[in-house]
Amino acid sequence: MVLHGNRYATAERPRIADLYRDLAADIDGYNLDRPKSEKVTCPSRKALGLYIAGLGKFHVYAGRYGIEKAKRRFAVITSGVTVVRPYERLEMDSWLVDLQSLLTARGLWDRLSNKVRREIGRMHFCSAIDVASKVIVGACLSETPSVAAALAVLRMAVTDKRAFAHASGATLPWDHHASFESLNLDGGPQFNNFEFINAVALLGHSPDFPSGGVPSLRGTKESFYHTLSTQSVARLPGKTFHNVVALGEYDKEGRTCIETPELAALLTRWIVDAYHGSPHDGLAGETPHDAWNRLTRMYGLQPAPDRNKVRSIFGIPLSRKLGNGGIRVMGLWYWCEPLKDHFLDHGFVDMEVKLDPEDMAEISVRIGNAWHVASCTREGFEDVTMEAWIRTSRDLASKHAAGAVITEGVVHAAIRAANLLTKQAMARAGISALPPTAEDVLIAEREVMLGWTMPDKAAPGDVGKRPDPLDGGIPVTGPDHLPSLGTGSSKFTVER
Repeated sequence: MVLHGNRYATAERPRIADLYRDLAADIDGYNLDRPKSEKVTCPSRKALGLYIAGLGKFHVYAGRYGIEKAKRRFAVITSGVTVVRPYERLEMDSWLVDLQSLLTARGLWDRLSNKVRREIGRMHFCSAIDVASKVIVGACLSETPSVAAALAVLRMAVTDKRAFAHASGATLPWDHHASFESLNLDGGPQFNNFEFINAVALLGHSPDFPSGGVPSLRGTKESFYHTLSTQSVARLPGKTFHNVVALGEYDKEGRTCIETPELAALLTRWIVDAYHGSPHDGLAGETPHDAWNRLTRMYGLQPAPDRNKVRSIFGIPLSRKLGNGGIRVMGLWYWCEPLKDHFLDHGFVDMEVKLDPEDMAEISVRIGNAWHVASCTREGFEDVTMEAWIRTSRDLASKHAAGAVITEGVVHAAIRAANLLTKQAMARAGISALPPTAEDVLIAEREVMLGWTMPDKAAPGDVGKRPDPLDGGIPVTGPDHLPSLGTGSSKFTVER
C-alpha cells in the first residue's frame, strides 16, 4: 500500500482507482503460491485513499504538478507589504512587450530574415511603481533589458517627467518625483550589476533583491504588467501572443502598424491618463492620481536630488585633462574655484567628469572624494541639451568655411533654434529614448565640433568691430616680431 500509495504524488498523475487495481494485482501475485494460512488480505480502496490523504496536500500537488506550481498554489496569503507613504517603497521590473514593433524604416521588414524578425519582434518595457499610490514613476522601452534602460527609469523616478506626458498628448501631469526610501528589484542582470547598484547607493540606499521565482513578492508590479497587457497592448494590431497555439490563425505580420516611437507615445499616454486616472482595485476604487495627491498632502515628500546630484550620479562619465583654460568638453571650457586650486597644486592632470546631456551649462568634476560643479565660461548655455549643441555645431560648420569665426550672436541664435527642435524631438521619443554614451561624446568631438571656431568674448569697446581670427591666439615671437620696449605685451598684429 505504501509503494502504490506514494505513486499518487508523481508526474504521471495516476488515479486512485488505477493504483488500487495495481495494488490488488500485486497482492494476488504474492498470495499465488502461498498456503492459505500465509495469504495476505488486500487493503480496501478506502484504506488506500486514507493513506494518500495523509501524504499532505502540498506534497501531493508538488509531485503531480511541479514544485513551482505548488508554491504558487499554497502560498500563504497575507496583507502584503505595509506601505502608507508615497515613495516609501518603489518596485522596478522589466516586461517583454507582446507586440511586433517595427524598429526599421517602413518597407525594410520584408528584407529581414526570419531570425532577425524574431529578435526584433518584441520590446522590453522597464518601469518603476510607487507601491503606496500605484503611480508609475518611470518607464523605458528598449530592445533588450539593458543597464542603460534601468538607469533611465531610475533617473525618471527622481526627476520631473511632464515634458514626456505633454509630448504624448496626455491630459494629466506626470510630475511625480522625490527621494525614495526603499527600492525593490528582481535579480535580472540589468539591475544586479555594479553600475546600477552604485547609482542606487549614491542616492543613499541599498537595493532590495527578493527571492527569485516568487512573483508575489513583487505583487504590485506584476499586477500592473497584467493590467498593461490586457488593457493597452492587447488591443493593438500586431500582437504576437505568447506562443503559436495562442496565435492560431492571427495574421500578425499583415496587421502590424505600430512603430517604436508611436508605441512609446501610446504607452506614455495610457500610463498618464488611462492608468493613473482610472479606479484601482488596490486603492479601494480610488485612482492613482487622486491617491498620490491625497498621500502627498498627508505625508509630504522627501526632496528629490538637485540637478547637480543627478548629474554626478547619472551623467555621462568622461575623462578630461585639466589645463590652464579649465576642462574642455564638447568644444566648451569649464571652470570653478576648486578646479583652479587643484590646477595650481597638481598641474595638467586627468580628471573624472560627468556631463548631463540635458544641460550643457555645467559639468561635475571629481576632486578627491567630492564632486564639484564647474560652469561653462560662455554665457547662454543654460538648459542647452547636448543634442542641440551638436545640431548647432553641425549647422554652423555646414554654413561657414572651416575655421571661420562666427559672431557670438549668431551662435546663440542657432542654439536657441536647435534647442527648441531637439527638446521637442526628445520629448516625442519619450520613454523609448536612451541617454547618449561617452562614445557618442567622443564621436561628436571628433567629427562635429572641429568644423568651426567659437568666437571670443568681445571687449566693451570692440562691439561692432570685425573679429580678428588670430586675436587671442598663440603669441607670435621671433626675429621679425620683437616686443616693443616698455609695453609689457607679447601680443602683435599679424597682417593677413
